[in-house]
Amino acid sequence: ELKGEYKPEEIHNYVQSFLNGKGELPDKLKPLPIIASYNMGWNKRSTGRVYDSPYGHAFMIGCNSGNVISLGVLSKNCAKCSRAKRVGLEPSPHNCTINHEGSSGSMEAKLALKLTIKLFNKKNGSMYLSKIVSDDDSTMRSLLQHQKNNDKGMLFIDILELFFLADPGHRIKVMSKPFFKMVTTTKDPSMCKMIDALRIQKYVGCFIYKNRTLPLDEFVNKARGPVEHLFNSHEWCDSEWCFAKALTENVMLQVVKVSTLSLLVFEVLLMITIITNQYFILTLYLFF
Repeated sequence: ELKGEYKPEEIHNYVQSFLNGKGELPDKLKPLPIIASYNMGWNKRSTGRVYDSPYGHAFMIGCNSGNVISLGVLSKNCAKCSRAKRVGLEPSPHNCTINHEGSSGSMEAKLALKLTIKLFNKKNGSMYLSKIVSDDDSTMRSLLQHQKNNDKGMLFIDILELFFLADPGHRIKVMSKPFFKMVTTTKDPSMCKMIDALRIQKYVGCFIYKNRTLPLDEFVNKARGPVEHLFNSHEWCDSEWCFAKALTENVMLQVVKVSTLSLLVFEVLLMITIITNQYFILTLYLFF
């Protein structure tokens, strides 16, 4: 929209100065949309189903700069409060670290909402989070909506709703998870082994990273490639990630080149033969 008024490098300089606190954005660049990747980690290892860690920490990382633009920590425990509770006393005045009530699994969604609002308020509405790269947390998607669109939404009405982008690493995990459930320790060669699941996970990763920008219908049509690749069938593979497919296409290209060259050589020899025969016949005619 601003292509005719600002050059890309000018916009980049304005944005960098604004983020570093050294200048202001022109009115036409406000509010500034930001794309960030978000994820949370817990201090206690989880199984994927049970989350009981008392602490969780999350980061928002700008997709363009690769820098941390926001972070936060949620805690359900306070050492001083816990110690006073054990001895049956009231804790003395202190800076309590408890800032979350509820399950540990809900920390990720609540902190995402908190950081989104914090980012908007930090620059007085001059920038906002427009797109976020995350996993498929349905609670997070519900909270980061306006209440008029979702009963559970808690996003302020003056902040535009976010557009969610899929995390490729999470997609790889989701698509390969069923194969790991099929792993057996039997010696039956027809059963899925751990090495098969690991190989499919690798093939799925290559497939996603090379085809993630395709339209959905085309992406779905090519989704058979990773499994078929394991059984040395490359009909659904893409030469960008499948070495066998690339080698086959390269061989076919060389065959076509050789065939074309052979045809050209044949045509040249044929022309030489025709011309030679014509000169021979003309010589015989003149001689006799």
